[in-house]
Amino acid sequence: MGLFGWILLGLPAEDVPSLEFFPAFFDSPDRIGWWLAHPSPPGEDARSVAARVESFAGSLVDPIPDQPDVVVAVTHSPLLRAVAHDSLGHDIGEPPWVAGLLMVVDDDRNTTVEVFDPGAG
Repeated sequence: MGLFGWILLGLPAEDVPSLEFFPAFFDSPDRIGWWLAHPSPPGEDARSVAARVESFAGSLVDPIPDQPDVVVAVTHSPLLRAVAHDSLGHDIGEPPWVAGLLMVVDDDRNTTVEVFDPGAG
């Protein structure tokens, strides 16, 4: 059961650290990296998050005549890192400000991902 499920069941906040996942998560210098590598985190794992994002991106393919073909989305690093980890096969670490991923979706809803960092190089 995910963390929110425990909260809904009335688990007091002070008891959350007693759950198996959280002591090392709280102590990690890179909590998102810890979550990405964990084989069974509470809630969604990185692969499930990436699959959800890729599915949503694929839903944007349905062409509408005379409409723009570019969608810009703003999100947070856990989602970016989960998608990158799944697509690129490694953790990209915390992205710098005004950076992220470029996801291209083809007509068959297949995605390709690359790191987007306009400040690099």
